[in-house]
Amino acid sequence: PGIGKTTFIYEKVTHDLDLRYIYINCSNLSPEDVTGMPLPSSDGKGDKKISTAFSAPSLYKTIVEDMQQADKDHVAFLRHKYKDNAQEHIDEYEKKPFKYLIFFDELNRNSHKVFNGIRKLLLEKTFGGGYDIPEGTVMVGAINPKDNGAETLTGHMRDVVDVIDASADFNKTLTYIKNRKFSNLEFPQAQEIVLDIFEKFVDRFSLAEPDSENGITMKQRKFYLATGEAPTY
Repeated sequence: PGIGKTTFIYEKVTHDLDLRYIYINCSNLSPEDVTGMPLPSSDGKGDKKISTAFSAPSLYKTIVEDMQQADKDHVAFLRHKYKDNAQEHIDEYEKKPFKYLIFFDELNRNSHKVFNGIRKLLLEKTFGGGYDIPEGTVMVGAINPKDNGAETLTGHMRDVVDVIDASADFNKTLTYIKNRKFSNLEFPQAQEIVLDIFEKFVDRFSLAEPDSENGITMKQRKFYLATGEAPTY
């Protein structure tokens, strides 16, 4: 956790790929958000047989509404940027084969029922029942495999995704912090003092050794405090 996965995806999508960014926090989802609510209905025949349909899933509604708003905002941006020539760029945007990226954050911090519903969406670009999303939509998820409250990414789910491992390196993070330059500081020595306190705090309270049970490597151990129970990030 905390290595900047969400920020990286957002910057990559908006700056490099020019896709509209749709953010979904999966930890807040219930199974009904993904499958919809069952709606009993009669087939209209004399024997009054009952069949079951499902309402539009709230996640589907959220995604569609966010896509519509993202389109609206981007068209407004193009009109402002290109003025009289805007329509040409708007037409070009409308013809793009890939326009959206849905980012499923905390993908494994929910139940297996939610997992399975999202799996269908990843695999088929549909919730079922005619509730489809645009075919050219790119979908990415982020998980913390060993974090508290996280479910194991099952083989069933791995069948439909490409897993890219990402991990932090404390020494590289510290080097990055040290190389940051802050101008107009009222007390120029403040940065050096704060870094010194930070390093001493980490050396005093961080994990002394890697923790393989919780997936914490030697390069990551200083991100975690030794609290006597589960390591605290």
